[in-house]
Amino acid sequence: LRMPPASSLEQRREVETLVAQALTTLPDDLQGKYYPLVGSTSHPPLPNGMTEAEEHQLREEQLLFDEPDSHVLSAAGFCRDWPDARGVFVDAMHMTVVWVNEVDHIRMAVMQSGGDLKSAYRRLCKLHDSLEASLETTGHGYARSARLGYLGSCPSRLGTCLDVCMTLRIPLVSRLPEFRALCRKLKLQAHMAIGPHVSMQEGIWEVMSSERLGTTEVSQVNGVIAGCGMMLDCEDRLDRGETIDFEGRVPAPPLA
Repeated sequence: LRMPPASSLEQRREVETLVAQALTTLPDDLQGKYYPLVGSTSHPPLPNGMTEAEEHQLREEQLLFDEPDSHVLSAAGFCRDWPDARGVFVDAMHMTVVWVNEVDHIRMAVMQSGGDLKSAYRRLCKLHDSLEASLETTGHGYARSARLGYLGSCPSRLGTCLDVCMTLRIPLVSRLPEFRALCRKLKLQAHMAIGPHVSMQEGIWEVMSSERLGTTEVSQVNGVIAGCGMMLDCEDRLDRGETIDFEGRVPAPPLA
């Protein structure tokens, strides 16, 4: 099947049908419901898409995606026939999400509170493997290159196609002039969290791995765990009034 920018209406609907069917075969602890976007008429069980109430709830929980507002993505063909054949799968606990025909054919996410990133990664692996096994019974699978790794619509995701992200409250560390240099040293990216309940003064940041090509998924997870652990340790020390010398403070990733 063609990548989303080159997909026809029929191919996009074929993707939705294949993925929606595969989602029904997930293990019990991953079972949930597929919600076509409001206005989509391509999914027979819900011919008009999700209800407005369901849309409101998913948006409040930040589980929903919108039509891209980028002129670049629009010109590239990502928005053709919107919202037809696009939808969101959400598990019963509302912590596992699959976006269908957004920017990629499939985008999977696992979100949970607390610092147990490995548990979230194991759940993601279970979802990934279960979907793959079901898709392979229909003669399909994930796009993968022996040289580059997994392939997606965005070149920046080539390799693992994995975003490993933790949300941290680090108002003191993030104010330091060395903060950006520390992130680069730890092979991390940091973006200030944006949302209706987040204020800039709170120092809440989304911290994620900056590498996908030439690395492994396990290395990404371990790198984020180690780097975020270091940032939180530095935050505690600054809160106690200590001075920190960042030279040489790059932790070795823990074993998976």
